[in-house]
Amino acid sequence: MKIAVISDTHDHLENSDKAIDIINGAGADALIHCGDLCSPFVLDHLAAFTGPVHMVFGNNEGDRFTIGKVSLEFPNIKIHGELGVLEAA
Repeated sequence: MKIAVISDTHDHLENSDKAIDIINGAGADALIHCGDLCSPFVLDHLAAFTGPVHMVFGNNEGDRFTIGKVSLEFPNIKIHGELGVLEAA
């Protein structure tokens, strides 16, 4: 199983898109985002990952409530809050 880990995307959409393209191309089975997404609109870009995206909040999330609400539009994104525990194959 391949797991990709990213963090601190800080609304940098071009870099986030490049990272997702590389991760998809590498055949990762899951993506973990370790926080500092910053704004809800970044979720749309993370959702381009072909598998499940697991995310925790960092210390620089602009609006956690809206990020949580918008994440419901993307079935492959799960927000774990400030701490996430995963069990993988």
